[in-house]
Amino acid sequence: MVHAHDFYTALLAVPAARLAGTRAIVGRLDLAHWLNVPQRVALAAATRSAHHVVANAEAIKRAIVETERLPAERVSVVHNGIDLARFDSDLGGPLAGPLPPLEGRTVIVHVANMTHPVKAQEVLFEALRALRARRPEVLLLLAGDGPRRAGLEELAAAMGLAGAVCFLGRRSDVPAILARGDIGVLCSSAEGLSNAIIEGMAASLPMVVTDAGGNGELVRDEENGFVVPIGSSTMLASRLEMLARARPLRTKMGQAGRAFVEHELRLERLLERHEALYRKVLSKG
Repeated sequence: MVHAHDFYTALLAVPAARLAGTRAIVGRLDLAHWLNVPQRVALAAATRSAHHVVANAEAIKRAIVETERLPAERVSVVHNGIDLARFDSDLGGPLAGPLPPLEGRTVIVHVANMTHPVKAQEVLFEALRALRARRPEVLLLLAGDGPRRAGLEELAAAMGLAGAVCFLGRRSDVPAILARGDIGVLCSSAEGLSNAIIEGMAASLPMVVTDAGGNGELVRDEENGFVVPIGSSTMLASRLEMLARARPLRTKMGQAGRAFVEHELRLERLLERHEALYRKVLSKG
């Protein structure tokens, strides 16, 4: 059996597997928002040619079934997993680089690349500007890098956020940074199943996320965080403020998020679900 996990592998591996008489599975891990139209057509063709498809979110399965006309029974969902033992070790580990002074601050952590506009840091800055008028102690840490960084730094300065936003760049110590945070946030306009959200929940942070892709499959609104409409800086600011002013609520939601990860997203569960899927596909050969 061949399991192709990304765009380029799928284009090569599925035809090769078919020629060799081997069963092929295509993994679909995002909404293909970063592909151009010809690439999306090619990926859809490779996906249809596979014996089975595994998505990492129900939102991705729905998109495949609805837009690529693939029968629902040919698409399974296996959520991402996290190695909690390793993550917890890193969570309690040292920082690999400096952080600004955090004492007396309510720390919001945003982990995302600065390559794709879908990460929508601009919306987060709008929310932060509104939030600071009522909660001046809030500090936003941005972990990630990319070609959009310079423009985002200029925007933050122009919006008067220079003292409230810290660009950390690409960091190898994200768990340790999360351990020093109070709230996690992701405001993307498109997502698959976000590892940034999973790691934030594993760090016991309440998460405020947009209703994009599989975000709502991880964050249950008002239970382990808040889910807000895409592009709504007003709702984002409102939910961040609710958490900033209420430590007990942050603790309650953070604990609920951690429990969800422990029960549903352990690496062992990922392996078990994939093994069951492989046996199912092979049994049809």
